[in-house]
This record gives sequence, structure tokens and C-alpha cells, in this order.
Amino acid sequence: ATLFGIHAELIEQRLDYPTVNMGTHAGLGIAYMLHLAKQVAKAGDTVLLTFEYNTFSFGEVRRDSVFVDYMMAREAEYFRSLPIGAQFEIAMMTTYSRLRRGLKNRFKPEKPPPLTPIYHPSHLNVYGDQLNNEATNRPAYTPLRYGRDGALAFDLLKEMPAVANISEFVSWARANNVRVVATYPNIMDNPAYQTQRAKRALQRVRDAYAQLEVPMIGSFEESLMPSPAFLDTFYHLTREAARQRTERLIADLEEALKQPGPPRAAAAQSDSSRERK
Repeated sequence: ATLFGIHAELIEQRLDYPTVNMGTHAGLGIAYMLHLAKQVAKAGDTVLLTFEYNTFSFGEVRRDSVFVDYMMAREAEYFRSLPIGAQFEIAMMTTYSRLRRGLKNRFKPEKPPPLTPIYHPSHLNVYGDQLNNEATNRPAYTPLRYGRDGALAFDLLKEMPAVANISEFVSWARANNVRVVATYPNIMDNPAYQTQRAKRALQRVRDAYAQLEVPMIGSFEESLMPSPAFLDTFYHLTREAARQRTERLIADLEEALKQPGPPRAAAAQSDSSRERK
């Protein structure tokens, strides 16, 4: 929703604030996304959290094939940093066929996947924004485009283990003079989101951020977009719609950036004069 739906380039142009889109695959989970944010955030930076609703339902381990594959094959250092119980759970979710494929690649590496119109790292600009997601490039068959987020529609956010990961990140951010704000992820409008169950789920998200003293900017209504605005899922906007959504967000973001940031902590004092990269 973030990678496809927010234009960092446009934000930088309008607000004169260096901006990078760090949106990535939701299957990697909130804990890992915040790990990535820690690697790049510096004193004086602002981090805007825009997590899809279903990602709140997972903690450090996500029962998702994308997550398991990525941790085991490409993030060995992060994997080893996890609690032993989490490491064991991820290892047990690794299938025999995936292990065999990995061992085979040690001796005869697979060829890189073919370049696709949209899903390829080369289709990002220098701001991290998704390219080639214009409406004219919409796939002919998009079964996931017309759907709804079950976590939001069916009130499945009674347990939100990811909030603990966000809390830890917010504490880290304050200790390092990094401002944290949040907003609503882009999502296809659906009558199911107007039910009392959905409203309860949405309020849990708001309450979680409020308890962490993380301001939410914008409104849920601004995040809702009509079905023609989406590319191939009910989270992925077309490039044209992403510009519209970013325009809506810029005014709220500009106001948030005017507010005083978190007080400088001792750990961040030495970074106060660090030059932005």
C-alpha cells in the first residue's frame, strides 16, 4: 500500500523535505520493516508509519511463505538476532522442497527471474517509488483487486502483537531524536468498512498509536479510494491514483512536520550535527 500508493518524490518536491519510500512486501511483517527503518533513520528524521491492517496481527514471526523464505535465504543476520523460539518456529515452517531447492542452488544457481512489467527492483525510482504501475499496465486478470481486508472488515484485530514491536521502535526513535507519525494505509473502498465491527477494528489501531503518543495524520476517509484507482490488489494503487492520494496526504504531513520533534536524548546528541546523506 505504501510502495504503490505514496509518491516520496512528490512529497520532497512540495515540502522541500528529503523523502524516501521504504514501503515493501507486507508479508515481511511490521517487526522486520521497523528493523529496516532503524538501519537508515538518523537524528532529525521523521518516520511515517503506514502499515496495512492485517500486519498488526503478527509479531516477530509471520506465518507466510514470503517471510519464511526471505528470513532463511536472505536475512541470516536478522534471523540469528531473533529469540531462539522464533528461530525454531521459522525453521519448522521451511518446507523440505524449499530446503532441497536451496541446496541445489549451491551447486547450480538458478537464472534470475525474467524482467516483469511491474514486480522487479529495477522498477523503482531514486526515491523508492514504484514505477510502471500506470492504469494502462493493469494486468488483464486481477483476482485480488476486488476484495477487502479481512482484518479490518471482520474485526480480527482483537490481538495485535505487532503493537509491541511498534512500541519498541517508538522508544528507540525517541532515544535517537527521530520523529514518528502514522497514517492510514491506502485501501479500496468497501461497504464492509462502514460496519460497527470494522469501526471497532479501526479504533483499536487509533488507540494503539494514541497510547504510544504517536499522532495519526489524515483521516480514514482520505485513505479510501474507488476500485478503478487500483492496479492488481485492493491495496496497490495505480501511479495516477497514488499521486492523488499523496496530494491528500501532503497538507497533513506538512502540518505534522511543523510540530516540535521529540526532545533530544543523550544518545542522540553526538548525531545532531551529522550531515544528511
